Amino acid sequence: MLPDGENFTMRRLSENDADEFAQFLKSLSAETRRFYRPHALDESEARRICALIHTDPSLRLIATPEGSNQIEAYVLAEFEIPEDEKGRYAGYGIVLEDGLDCRIAPAVADRWQDRGLGSVMLRYALAALHRLGLRHVVLFGGTQAGNSRAIHVYRKLGFRPLETFETKGIENIDMWIPELAGRVVGETRT
Repeated sequence: MLPDGENFTMRRLSENDADEFAQFLKSLSAETRRFYRPHALDESEARRICALIHTDPSLRLIATPEGSNQIEAYVLAEFEIPEDEKGRYAGYGIVLEDGLDCRIAPAVADRWQDRGLGSVMLRYALAALHRLGLRHVVLFGGTQAGNSRAIHVYRKLGFRPLETFETKGIENIDMWIPELAGRVVGETRT
């Protein structure tokens, strides 16, 4: 439930969600698209992801308003972390291991931003990752330093900022939740 009382269903993306997922990705504004990098945000990618969902080792969660199939938020959690990301974290003295740690990337429909859906969805995703016994959660490619709204939400949910790095001329911040399995999900630590 959101702060305004709106109820949402949170669940795994399924092969039957292709049309709704395509519509969700297509509906995102240019500004929202600018902050999301894990995969293309178009109809063909939505259909590809849904067609391969049973062989996909990732966890893909969606949020729909109660009584509707319209997707309003999406979180991707990947359990295989690429070497460049592992290398960046190793530079901070943090060892990331596939299957024990994961990286996540959320996206929220523009009409639901600043209404609490991102926080609720991420809490749900972190609880699911906690139940799976994951150790550390990192942001997929960090978050853009100029995305103050997202940084605020991540910090509120317990993500700790590490260092900044540059990719394609954009300054990013690596953020992580250390020891997810040993804490209360969504708890804030300083």
